[in-house]
Order: sequence, then C-alpha cells, then structure tokens
Amino acid sequence: MQSTLLVLSTICSLASAAIQWGNCSNAIIPLASPKLQCATLSVPLNWSDTSSTNITIGLTRVEAGDTSKRIGSLIFNPGGPGEPASTVLAGQALGFPLFSTNISDVFDLVGFDPRGVGPFSTPVICDPEVFNTRINYYPNSTSQYNDLVTANKAIWQNCHNLTGDLLYNVDTLSVAKDLEALRIALDDGPLNFLGISYGTVIAQTYARLHPSSFRTIAMDAVVDHNISATAQFFDEAQTYEASLHRFASWCSSTNSTFCPLKGKDVISIFNATVANATRSPLPVPGCVNTDPSITGGCFANITAAELISTAQTLLTFKDPNAPVTLGWPALAGALALAAQGNGTAMAQAFAAANLATSNISSLFAGTVIPCLDDYTGINSFADIQYRLRLGEYVAPLTKGISEKWRQQVRCIGFPIPPTYPQTDMSVNNTGKGDKEMLLATSEWDPNVPWLWAEQARSAIGNATLVLREGDGHTSFYLGGKTTRVIEEYFVSGVAPEQGLVVPS
Repeated sequence: MQSTLLVLSTICSLASAAIQWGNCSNAIIPLASPKLQCATLSVPLNWSDTSSTNITIGLTRVEAGDTSKRIGSLIFNPGGPGEPASTVLAGQALGFPLFSTNISDVFDLVGFDPRGVGPFSTPVICDPEVFNTRINYYPNSTSQYNDLVTANKAIWQNCHNLTGDLLYNVDTLSVAKDLEALRIALDDGPLNFLGISYGTVIAQTYARLHPSSFRTIAMDAVVDHNISATAQFFDEAQTYEASLHRFASWCSSTNSTFCPLKGKDVISIFNATVANATRSPLPVPGCVNTDPSITGGCFANITAAELISTAQTLLTFKDPNAPVTLGWPALAGALALAAQGNGTAMAQAFAAANLATSNISSLFAGTVIPCLDDYTGINSFADIQYRLRLGEYVAPLTKGISEKWRQQVRCIGFPIPPTYPQTDMSVNNTGKGDKEMLLATSEWDPNVPWLWAEQARSAIGNATLVLREGDGHTSFYLGGKTTRVIEEYFVSGVAPEQGLVVPS
C-alpha cells in the first residue's frame, strides 16, 4: 500500500509541470509538418524505485481542427509491441490521416512512443549486426536447442551492455504508469485512449490500475494477457492457419487481377514451395544487398520457416491498397515468385518486419517487451519440442510457425524472469458512473483470434465487443463501419449495444 501511494505521489509530482509543446526536430521526425507538435515527458526508469534515474517519453500532437467543438485529448498507441505513435501522427499531419475529421476536428491527437522505443523516447539500444544473427528457432535436437540459447544470450548481453537497466524496465505495467503520468500532465480531464493490437494490453492494464480515470478506452484487435503462453501459441497458430486458407480461396477464385495464382490450387503451391525451401533455402537474386543491417538488405536466401513467418505478416490487410505492401495481393505476388524458386519478395518482406537497420530500432523494444510481459514456459529442449509438435498438430499447413512463436522463443535465455507476466485482467469498472470500454475485433484475424477479444470482454465486465465480419489484423485502419463505430464512441462517450456485428 505504501509503495502504491508513493507511485501515485510520484506520478502527480512529475506531471505537475505543463508539457512544453514545440516544433519537431528534423533529427527525430524528418520533414515534419508544421501541424505536428513535439514534446517530452520525464518519468522514472523504475516505477518501483521512484528515486531511480529518469527517462524520456517522446510525445507528438496534432491539435483539434475545430476548437469550438473540442472535447479533449485522444491518446493513441499503435501496438507492435514497440511501435512508435509518432510515425502515425506525422502522417496525419502531412495529410495521410488515420483519423478522420470526425475525430481530428474535436480531439487533440496525442501519440506517445512507449519507453524504450527510439529515437524519440529513451531507446533500447542493440548492435543491429548482433541482433540480426540468423538463428534456427525450430531446433530438432538438444544440440540445436543449445545453439539457440547461446545465440539468444549473446544478443541480450549485447543489448544489456548498450542499454543498461532500461532493458529490464520496458514492461507494459510501466508503460501504463507512464500513460497515467501523461494524462495528468496534459491536464485535460479523464483519459481517452485508442490501443491497437498490443496497445490493447496497455489499455487493459491502465484500466485495471485506474478504473475511474478514463472517459473512453477503445481497443482494436485485442490481445488477451490472461492466458498461458501455450494457449497463446495454440490460438494464434490456429487463427493464422485459418486466415491462410481464406487467402488461398480468395486467391484462386478472385475476379480481380491482384492474384497471379488465380485459378490454381494455392494451398498445393504453398506446400510445394515450403517443401522446396525445406530442401534448400530459396535464392534471393533481387536483394541488392545481402547485409541485413543495411536498409533494403536481406539475408542471402530465405528458409522455409522464414517463408511461412512472412506469409503471416503479409496477411495483415486484405485491402489491395494496404500500407507498406502488407495486403493479400503482396502475398500473392511474393508466393507466385517463390513458387518459381525466387525468394526475393519474401526475403525483403521478412527483412522489413524482423531485421534492424540502426542501433535504436523499435524492433529492439518490440522484442524485449514480450520477455517481460509473458512467462513462456520454455525451459528445455523437451518444452520446445512439445510445443512444436502441438503446432504441427493444430496447424499442419503452417506448422505453428507464427509471430507468437517467434516472440516466445526469442525470450529463451533472457537475463531476468518476466516482471509483468500473464495475470487476471479483470477491471473494477462496474460502479456507478464508471465508463464502459469498447473492444473491436475481426472474425478472421491472422494474429489475434476473436476468442481473445471475447475473453478480454468477459474479464473487463463493463465492456462492449464489436465484431467485424472480415479478414486482416485490426479494423480501425480500414476506415469502414468499425472505424465509424469507434469514432462515435469517442465523440459521444457511449458504447454501442452489446453484440454489434458490422460488415467492414
């Protein structure tokens, strides 16, 4: 109790000084629009020891377009984990809006780059050449498992040497405390917050800590922080497998020109390509640089496991106009090329998602956070062998190879146990006057199953779940009916009726 009061006192004292907004440094956000404002917030490195060194949280803001109708501030986190909100708001200010005028006219849009996410916040620092070490994350012998552990430990030792104690203090519980410090510093009333993907864990954690301090909290593509690592792996393996089958059906039967494999048995082609890459990694003749630490570089070839992993990344959006070429047509083109023995497109997509090109890459924090937030339960070759067999059983096409697997196995050999492991995410927000939270999920998300959103809604209690009948990871980015529902919730402060199902 005493430590809790000390933390609350520290939050209030740190946030007592008004945030000083100003122009954004070109070194932090190149070519920033004059509409984009930047600031920093100082918070303790370790919230359990508020006398510890302070670190910096980077903030961005786009002010409300119609001050006469202004409601307040809307804080945004895009997930990742470890993705910077500053990038999204920089695009908003330049005229590439995520938020429509329904929101941007009445809210100051505030992005905070979580602790550890460079370059704006105090970053986790690693040597990209060490971080990009090519590791076999699917060992089939004790010797290979030991090699994996040794390689992981070398990476974490390097990051520790360059980062120090921050490496062990980028957990989501600390981020949620940073969020409360930001809310108080903004001096703009109760919290309005949009968390996407892993940002939903921040949202749930904040609500557990401060159930009476928010006006609206919306979560899109919900992650369940209450279930075991095995359940996380099991569920994601299944939802990825189902999404890949839906992609294959679309690709073989689509009337559009977006799939070069139209009319063909896409599953058979996928299996044959994986088998070919299993026999020998596919060459990547189109990669102009095979130094993965250089922007645009990639590994000298692509393995079967990397190919399967990349397919999940490319399932993020079904929309052919999806950002960063993460649409189904991009997967169709990459798979068609790989089926001909050319892994270039797959390798380039794998590099963009997984390989660091600077010593302050957001990938570093994104890799550390799950090690602090999840107890993986993998402590031996027998553990890893069991989980791989489970993956092959529940997902024979993709063999359990998934983002969640990569997150978990990279934490083997991490120097400390998790500090914010899976926990009861119940929110005590059912009292008189407490606000209802809004959750949204898609029916066929390749990363987070619908089940997780339902489980989170049940744990929260005073929450409404909206289901989008569709494919892809996240819904708010699509600008469809789900986006409108979330926008209406932020503006009115009232959640829709339970059980709403929307087509887009």
